[in-house]
Amino acid sequence: VLFRSHRELYTINIFMIIDADGHYTPPPSVFDHPEIQEWYKDYSLKKQNSYTDIDARLKEFPLLKIDHQLLNVMGISLNINYQIPKDVGTRVMQIYNQHMSEIIAEHKCFSANIWLALQDLDASLEELELRAKQNFFAVFFSETPPWGFMPDYDRLFARIEELNLPVYLHQTEILDNIDSDTTTWTTQLDSLKKLWPQHHFWKRTIASLIVGGVLDRHPGLKIIVAERDTDWILDMQKCMLELGFPDPLP
Repeated sequence: VLFRSHRELYTINIFMIIDADGHYTPPPSVFDHPEIQEWYKDYSLKKQNSYTDIDARLKEFPLLKIDHQLLNVMGISLNINYQIPKDVGTRVMQIYNQHMSEIIAEHKCFSANIWLALQDLDASLEELELRAKQNFFAVFFSETPPWGFMPDYDRLFARIEELNLPVYLHQTEILDNIDSDTTTWTTQLDSLKKLWPQHHFWKRTIASLIVGGVLDRHPGLKIIVAERDTDWILDMQKCMLELGFPDPLP
């Protein structure tokens, strides 16, 4: 920050330390709703009393020497994933996002990502409209589905671009996929599966956004790739160029 006082120029360095991926596990009472009791029991069993206490998290700030924390969904380890039946997933989505909106409204030192039950695209678009007005940071996406080869989801990317929200690609498990029509891109997807099999699925997902033209159609779309470092980028470029795919770096 530059400012002038008595004809002299002063410089002050102002910065924040942000924990950009503070995973958050809601207490079980958050999900204790009659319409999702079966899912709620599985959730409670999976976490075995390992939940996040916001007051305890706040006390950690001075110990960690951080100023701000992004609360991110734990995903498949919470049983919050795309494998949940649509009606249950939609209700879990609504409850989770409402809980997070209350936290970030009360505590300005937290941000949060929106979780969408993308197995139900229409319900997710409605939820996005609601939560986009509530100061969320980004929209969480599993790294597993080849989003760029799933044409049905292009309208979702278009709306996220219009709302100026980043897409937050975060590592999950290979099982967290969505049944969607990718037949238009069968040849390209098969090539990427041979190039990057099994646990390299996330590279296929990133490549699909480029090969499938998502980034060309939505040049304002911002994408965050979390917890993957950067050492894979040049190797991805080399592999894609050798297969005749577009150069991913531009």
